Amino acid sequence: LPTIYTFIPISENFDSGWGSFSNTGSYSWTLNAGSTPSSSTGPTSDHTTGSGYYAYIEASSPNYPSKGPFYLQHDVSIDIGTVEFYYSMYGVSR
Repeated sequence: LPTIYTFIPISENFDSGWGSFSNTGSYSWTLNAGSTPSSSTGPTSDHTTGSGYYAYIEASSPNYPSKGPFYLQHDVSIDIGTVEFYYSMYGVSR
């Protein structure tokens, strides 16, 4: 018997740009591969392949001390069973 899905799997990895995400809000997200431009912060690579792109927001200057809100929006018109994402909190706290 074939597998019947009750939801449609959606996968985004940013390797081909923003895909179906919208970069909204007061603070712009940036797509990047490799380390972030500010020293001692952020990931050194993406989680999925180690050589792809990831989305980040610079928490150092010029955004420090502003803290948000940070939005990355994805319109979904179907039921989603699971949402999974990876994040990095590497950096120096002030």
